Amino acid sequence: MALINCDKCGVLMIWKSAHLCSDCLRLQFEEVNKVKDYLAEHPQASIMEVERKTKVSLRTIQEIALK
Repeated sequence: MALINCDKCGVLMIWKSAHLCSDCLRLQFEEVNKVKDYLAEHPQASIMEVERKTKVSLRTIQEIALK
């Protein structure tokens, strides 16, 4: 078992493929769902509108878009 730091918050954890601790992983899942739900209701929304309405950071929205 290898110990690493969470990529987002830096907490020490046992290595997992996600490189995120359980709290950050849960937060990421919630943010992805917020963005997906908003876009399902507003398919023509700009990235700036999605950021304003969902309170999800622009960086996170861009990461979601690249996946």
